Amino acid sequence: MKKSITYALISWFVVGILLTALTGCTRRELEEGQPSGNVSLTFNWANLKEDEEIPSGMQLYFYSSDGTILAREATASGFNEDLPYGTYQVLAYNTDGINVEQRNLTSYEEAEVYAPAFTRSSSYLYQPSHCYGVGLGTLTVGIGDSCSATMVPQNFIRQAVIKIDANEYADQISSCSGSLGGFVTGTHIANGELIGSSGTLYFDTQKENTAFSTGISFFGKDTEEKNILHLDVDMNDGSTQSLNVDITELLEDVNVVEIESEINVTIEVLNKQAVISIITIKPWDDVNAGGGEVD
Repeated sequence: MKKSITYALISWFVVGILLTALTGCTRRELEEGQPSGNVSLTFNWANLKEDEEIPSGMQLYFYSSDGTILAREATASGFNEDLPYGTYQVLAYNTDGINVEQRNLTSYEEAEVYAPAFTRSSSYLYQPSHCYGVGLGTLTVGIGDSCSATMVPQNFIRQAVIKIDANEYADQISSCSGSLGGFVTGTHIANGELIGSSGTLYFDTQKENTAFSTGISFFGKDTEEKNILHLDVDMNDGSTQSLNVDITELLEDVNVVEIESEINVTIEVLNKQAVISIITIKPWDDVNAGGGEVD
């Protein structure tokens, strides 16, 4: 508990410094008589997951061609405000993402959202969820004119269910936990490009009948690393048996489609030794990319 509290305090401290710095140099109020135009942005939530609610709010960054960055808040419906005239690139992301943070917000191309690690030295990542974002490459604000654009936030999160079936051997197993490695830490907000070093997702499972199941969520697979599934099987005799299996090939399509599927693992207990006998994965479902378009 102490580590969690310490991590939270450090995270909020860092976020506070970042927001203070950005607010101080990016919030440019319109002066009376300053040349400006009206900007109207609409968010289209076509990519919203069926089991999720529309975000409570959005954060916008307008990157002017003169180097100025304007930070603005918006509702999930959209944004309407007068801004100084000029040409902008625009980023938007939801403010109520879970287990996610942002960095490199001074650059349209490099701004990213990412899943933090448990600790600074840990490779274990928090599992992100409810995370959306989108970029608009060009928005021109003319003096005294009105401009509008529709932005379609992309769902950055991929998900899967891990189901471990023990069948007739379930009464010999008390619990099962594990980890799955080989996932990137984040994505660029502007285009959804996966970035970051490789991390590992830890999970516990819930037992139901003869199966142990859990859900995992992540940004995407690190194509340079293997996906090693590690299981710790707690036996009723008090022993714990560790199992490892490489499922890299099964996850080869994870970065081009959205996961709404199951990783199915079947284990057997032979001579009191747990072994993985079968592992399969159901087909992936297609995903819709986000984007922005000037009306």
